[in-house]
Amino acid sequence: GSAVGFGNVWRFPSLVYEYGGGAFLVPYSLALVFVGLPILVLEISLGQYYETGDVDVFGGIHKRLRGVGLSSIACGYMLVTYYSMLLSWVAHAFFDS
Repeated sequence: GSAVGFGNVWRFPSLVYEYGGGAFLVPYSLALVFVGLPILVLEISLGQYYETGDVDVFGGIHKRLRGVGLSSIACGYMLVTYYSMLLSWVAHAFFDS
């Protein structure tokens, strides 16, 4: 969900309606079922198996993969800081209008 910005959420449905993009729904649904859900289940199952956080899960697979866990934490932190500022702008604009 964090890979899609607010502009895409607001603008995309109107563009789909305007240009008849209902055919987009089929590959999107297939990608969700065959790629998104298995990766979600894999992530949850690895966390349950290792009973620890990102760094130790990837470190348990191989010692050199600890950087993958660190980078996922860093990316999550950057996304939270970005979206918190964006949400504050949206809330400010909402209450000012």
